[in-house]
Amino acid sequence: MPLASRRPIGAIFVPIALLIGACSGPGLSAPASIQAEAIDRQAGAVERDWFRDLNSAEYDTVIKNSRGTYVVLLRNSNCAPCDQMSRSIRSLEPYGGENRPNVGVVDIESNFEIYQKLNIRSVPTTIVYRDGSQVARTSGSMDSRKFSDWIEPYWMG
Repeated sequence: MPLASRRPIGAIFVPIALLIGACSGPGLSAPASIQAEAIDRQAGAVERDWFRDLNSAEYDTVIKNSRGTYVVLLRNSNCAPCDQMSRSIRSLEPYGGENRPNVGVVDIESNFEIYQKLNIRSVPTTIVYRDGSQVARTSGSMDSRKFSDWIEPYWMG
């Protein structure tokens, strides 16, 4: 078979791994990182109205014009604790409507200016703004329950 007509192995493995992860029985599953990426892509497509990517050009404008609670997650795309924190923040989805804060996600690799401007020392870092003013900041990852407990006074208060 000519080299040009061969499919890259990743083009075959990824869909198979996703299928296995979606249809797995006990002891049979795709690698956790592939499953997490698939879940993040699916969740991101549905939740874009309140959970959005922010870039350097729009950051200041979005924060200044935000009303109520606005949560910003500064993360790196290759960071497992960042992925966990992203899932913890997405767990706010069931609260819906005005009780759920809007969320902006900043990828520090492509928006390093924000990282420097906000004096971020590690990722993930989560910042809570209320009516455009910073009211809380934390670094590190939290599970969904701990995150809900941590953010409740800022988003409900």
